[in-house]
Amino acid sequence: MSNLKKSKIGDLYNELLSKSVTHLAISPFLMINLAIYSLNQSLKQLKFNQILSGGSPIYPQYAEMLVAAFDCNHIDILYGSSEAEPIAACNAQSIVDNRGGRGLFAGKVDAATPVS
Repeated sequence: MSNLKKSKIGDLYNELLSKSVTHLAISPFLMINLAIYSLNQSLKQLKFNQILSGGSPIYPQYAEMLVAAFDCNHIDILYGSSEAEPIAACNAQSIVDNRGGRGLFAGKVDAATPVS
C-alpha cells in the first residue's frame, strides 16, 4: 500500500460499508488503495451503483483489482484536460477487456471525432 496507512484506508472501508453509500466519486489513488486493502484482507465487496474516478491513468492490473474488489457494474473512469472536460471516458471492465492494445484504453473514438 502506498503512503496511505492501513488504519486510514480501513476506516474508509468501514465508513463506506456502514453508511450504505450507493454512488462514489473518488480519486484513483484512494480507489486503488481501497481495492488493494479489501482484497488483501479478504473483506466483503463494497456494493455501489456507480463509482466515478479519474484524473490519472487506471492501468489494466488496477482495473482488474477494482472489478474484483467492488460489486459495481459502473466503475467509470474519466480523463480530461484543462481545455475540455472530459475528453475521454470508459469503464474499468473495458480497460481490462482491451489490455494488450496499443497504449492505455481510455474509451472508444466518437464517430464525429476526426482521427488520423
